[in-house]
Amino acid sequence: MKRADLVAALYASRRRSQLFAGDDVTLGLDEGLGIQLEVADRFETAGDPVGGWKVGMTSGRSHDRMGEGFRPHGYVLGSHLLESGAQLRRDDLVNPALEPELCLILGAPLAGSPSRDEARAAVAAVAPAFELVELRLPGGGGADPGLLVADGLANWGIVVGPAVPPPASLPAGLEVTLVRDDVEVARERAGETIVFDDPFLSLARLVALLSRSGRSLAAGQPVITGSFANVMLDGPGRWRAEFSGVGAVELDVV
Repeated sequence: MKRADLVAALYASRRRSQLFAGDDVTLGLDEGLGIQLEVADRFETAGDPVGGWKVGMTSGRSHDRMGEGFRPHGYVLGSHLLESGAQLRRDDLVNPALEPELCLILGAPLAGSPSRDEARAAVAAVAPAFELVELRLPGGGGADPGLLVADGLANWGIVVGPAVPPPASLPAGLEVTLVRDDVEVARERAGETIVFDDPFLSLARLVALLSRSGRSLAAGQPVITGSFANVMLDGPGRWRAEFSGVGAVELDVV
């Protein structure tokens, strides 16, 4: 498939929440990153600019999945930034999944190759969040890695809960409890039951990678930094994720 046709197919798939319609495609990781940004540019031209970012391969089973230390980015459309308590129609997404993630909210622009401490200084707040994942590619999360990167790491959007001031560092014991309809579904503790990169280091890595394409982060943008659990949305339910010392985020799936 020609690059222009691939960009068009990925754009259409994400815009319409449909399965990717294309031939078997394999891509290098750097090529996938470049194509991802081309798709994001198409959304911006159509009036839906990037509203935030995600850092991938930072936690759990996905940690280092695409190579040691490689942390690809994914973009979040501005129209798909939701507030805690939002209602979402499950059938509006294709193969949807839900992941509780810690969200960093920038208080200042961030560019270049910042250190971990410089990245932390640019963060105005942290918040509990959900990532809404949409498995649009053949093979879902097991699709060709380069193509998965090109598709924005399967992101559909994020739900952001109430923000609080950021700590100097996040404790290794940050615990996240995921609940559906008052029934506990998962409980993970960073650094103990699940591998989880330092979120401020993840932010610094994101900025350095984006700078290779001449891009940077803007004040006010949210950045999600890694999944604590992954559950398929198989039907309606009231979801809540509680982050120790941070707060909670909720989503109503109908």
